[in-house]
Amino acid sequence: MILGIFHTTITVRDMDESLKFYRDIMGMEILRDVILSGPGMDKVVQEKDVKMRMVWLKAGEGPQIELLHYLNPIGRDLDQKDTDIRAAHICLEVEDLRKTNEYLKSKGVETWYMPDAPVQGGALPDGYFSFHIFDPNGFNLEIKQR
Repeated sequence: MILGIFHTTITVRDMDESLKFYRDIMGMEILRDVILSGPGMDKVVQEKDVKMRMVWLKAGEGPQIELLHYLNPIGRDLDQKDTDIRAAHICLEVEDLRKTNEYLKSKGVETWYMPDAPVQGGALPDGYFSFHIFDPNGFNLEIKQR
């Protein structure tokens, strides 16, 4: 049956701006960068004359991240909050949360919630630290250390 999670997709406003963040700041490696179009893509996306740029990124040893930039049709920004149905975020694991926080701030990335103690109890795994950032598209990324 299911073996694991292979990738997560994020639809982006501007691929070059997104790559400056994911590749240059976050250190992810580009595995594939292609333009896709044609009847097969039209059917999958359920639109006509679809043309998209797709970039696959390697995020350490975990699942890959797929960035999609729709050149046609051009998408619209969603006004979505974490409490909205279908809202999502990705959690990226790092070795040293404080060093990562300092590094991201030095690159101009705003970070939120730098706890002094691990998250505890409830349905959450005990004993991890985390904070959140947003990518250039406003997508929520959680940064976690065990």
